Amino acid sequence: MLLPSVCTLALSVSGSAQELELLHRPRVGASRVTTATTSRQVSGGELSVVMNGEETPRHYLPDLHLETNDERRVTVLDTVERVDDAPTLLRRFDELAWDNEGEFRMDMGDGGRSTPWTSEADCDAEGAVLRMTPDREAEWLPGGPDVGAAPFALPLDLVAFLPEGALRPGETWEVDGEEVAWIFDFAAELPWNLAPEAAEWLVYDYDRRDHAGELTCTLVEVTGDRARCTLQGRLERESERPGDLSQVPVVDGTATETLEEVWDVEGELSWDVATRQPLALWLEGDFLSSSVTVRDPGQGGPDYEHVFEVAGTQRFELESAASDESLLERHASR
Repeated sequence: MLLPSVCTLALSVSGSAQELELLHRPRVGASRVTTATTSRQVSGGELSVVMNGEETPRHYLPDLHLETNDERRVTVLDTVERVDDAPTLLRRFDELAWDNEGEFRMDMGDGGRSTPWTSEADCDAEGAVLRMTPDREAEWLPGGPDVGAAPFALPLDLVAFLPEGALRPGETWEVDGEEVAWIFDFAAELPWNLAPEAAEWLVYDYDRRDHAGELTCTLVEVTGDRARCTLQGRLERESERPGDLSQVPVVDGTATETLEEVWDVEGELSWDVATRQPLALWLEGDFLSSSVTVRDPGQGGPDYEHVFEVAGTQRFELESAASDESLLERHASR
């Protein structure tokens, strides 16, 4: 939930250890500026092919190499208001940017060919304001830019990372990977203004997308109003869409592509025990991406599959701080 109405924060002393309950309950009327950034770097590539159960020798295959550098930035101003006795969020999107550059090279022993690209995308939602209820029902407010897309609820409150019940320093809890899956491809659902040649490489429609994995979180210490927690674990994602055999000279027909991604992460969460809101989060680590394309059965001809693997690093970072600016001055409910 975005702004759980039952959230409280409790501090009590039991023996020599301080017991802490970390929950989310922002004060009505309070405003915060939050900036979230995700970056991903990929370098390399390894191709393997299997036909009729036999692996094709490496020297018969092209050399494939992928280089990408991707960064997305989102800055919002949030103000909490109360509507019908429920805390409701007003959010203005102040900065939305997506920068991506990359190159794909394929060499068949003839010197090869290269496809480079560079993209700097903005978003029509910049400057727009939405109102969002605790159950994440949202609407764009009048007077802003024409977004041309349904409202989107980025879970920047980080509620999914919080434990249930009270803890003492040194104790741990688990976070389900599915609950924080939005970090894997942060802000991808926004209506970005991408050039067509960039969209071909950066935007994919999947028929199925499943998330798994788990993070182990540890309450390390409480210093003043700041609680510090460490995070470590693995996030996994599996996606499926129609495959493409147009570049394969030995087979044709339809195929299915399954993309398997594994991200081994470590990080840190800081929580303000006075304002009951997040201060910072970072997660980073190495990931492995494996694209498996299998020719669909029942078409005649040989069985075929190829696997293309790349590795890289990914980092997500969020910082949040109190703001004197309030959206209630212009957008409060009447």
